[in-house]
Amino acid sequence: TGGHTSTGWTCALSNYSTGNQAVQCSGYNGYGQLGRGVIGGSQSSFAPVSGLGPGDNVKIKDLVVSDSEYGTACVIMGGGVDTDGQVRCWGSDNNGALGKGNGAVSHSAYPAGVVGLEGQNNLDKKAVSLVIGGAYSSQKTLCAVLESGKAKCWGYNGQGQLGAGGTDTTDRSAPVFVQADDGQPLSNVRNLAIAHHHDQSSVCAVLTTGK
Repeated sequence: TGGHTSTGWTCALSNYSTGNQAVQCSGYNGYGQLGRGVIGGSQSSFAPVSGLGPGDNVKIKDLVVSDSEYGTACVIMGGGVDTDGQVRCWGSDNNGALGKGNGAVSHSAYPAGVVGLEGQNNLDKKAVSLVIGGAYSSQKTLCAVLESGKAKCWGYNGQGQLGAGGTDTTDRSAPVFVQADDGQPLSNVRNLAIAHHHDQSSVCAVLTTGK
């Protein structure tokens, strides 16, 4: 079992002898970050996230949670061809953190797929790792390293954290490719990290080329 703790709430990834996994959360639930179908209140004991419980026959590659009471959590699904690499998020949708792609802020107590990261055996839609972070507690930037070696980011972009190119500082509710200096998607991405200090944050990438 692996734990991921945030301000006032926490989630854990549980492994079972069957080879299946589950995400279980407890604590504050003001934005539906416990993933139990309701928004509000709190829960002192751990319970499975809806659709990601021990009886749901799921495999999970990664779990990230935001470090604030404005809770957002995301997972990378494993398993079958159609779901492998798929990203699902729940909780606070501030700055488009849930990746719904419609531009409207709508918190969710159920895990829902992120637009453009549906898996479906498409290397540009399959995530292999996730990061989440932000300067202020309500400002969240999320990024995924893709099976293709590229990267996509979404959410808060106040200082250009999404790497969308030029002087673009528009928040995104759907992932966009991180761009290289030539305007093409950055390639050979191995890892991503988000650093923050007071009201500033930045995203950095480590490439397989050693840069």
